[in-house]
Amino acid sequence: MTNRYTHSSNLRAPETTTWTKTMQASQNIDTLHGRIIDTGVNFIVSGFNQDGAWQEIPCQNLKTARLYLGQIMSQLDWELARIDNKS
Repeated sequence: MTNRYTHSSNLRAPETTTWTKTMQASQNIDTLHGRIIDTGVNFIVSGFNQDGAWQEIPCQNLKTARLYLGQIMSQLDWELARIDNKS
């Protein structure tokens, strides 16, 4: 089975910028514990929200995707959670 998504190292925001933190706080954004996926057309943030529900949020650009990503999940944990939540 081929993975249609790519995970690039440049998508891993090493730090959350001041702008991102400010926007998350001021807009009351429900951030996810997950990963950002580059589909080649857009970005998808997928992971668990604060209530523990799995979500996938399509975003037009990386800056928007970073707004929804509160904490980066390890690749292995993300793959296992994604498989578990698809069934």
